Amino acid sequence: ASRAKATEALGGVLWWQGGVQECLATYRRALELQREVGDPGEIANALYNMALAVDFASPQGGTGVAESVAMLEEAEEIYRRLGDVGGLGDVAWGRGNAYLIDRDFAKAVEPFEASVDYYEQAGNEFGRGWGLYELGFVAIRRGDLEAAGRYFHDGLSLFAAHHDESAAVMLIAGPVPDCACGTRLCARVAYWTRNSLSVVGPIVEISWAPV
Repeated sequence: ASRAKATEALGGVLWWQGGVQECLATYRRALELQREVGDPGEIANALYNMALAVDFASPQGGTGVAESVAMLEEAEEIYRRLGDVGGLGDVAWGRGNAYLIDRDFAKAVEPFEASVDYYEQAGNEFGRGWGLYELGFVAIRRGDLEAAGRYFHDGLSLFAAHHDESAAVMLIAGPVPDCACGTRLCARVAYWTRNSLSVVGPIVEISWAPV
């Protein structure tokens, strides 16, 4: 069990260092080890980690989404048997990301909404914040700035309450550069971003108004 956990931890380090292929191989090995150990919760967590790595290692439109979703469905089945609502939130969030990476924005909405509901039931405010952030990201891709503003406002408010700047940084850096919705929309998103967030020390303060 300790070897499986150590391998999984190494996969996490490689993830944050940007070594996607190395992370993928390490998480794959961690999943194998967890299956040998046989703890259902740990297997589900390893499946979730592996699914995210598969997403980011696969080209858009490739086989990664199908493989990722299959792993998440297996994890979901385990979490349902265990009654793990937080785990169900993770799985829903992961499925939303699989569709988001594949640019199937309409299909990404339901799992992200489900993740917000599950995280609320589990009392996971950080998870709720990320689910709302992702819904805002999807709304931008679908050309709905008003909805994006609401989601970002609510999600970033949760981050602000927990003194976390990570989503604010991702919001500033993320939606604009590769937005496929057209130059005009990108410009409006950039304007909205500059005028709705200010990071003061560890606190994200929000004063959102539609552009």
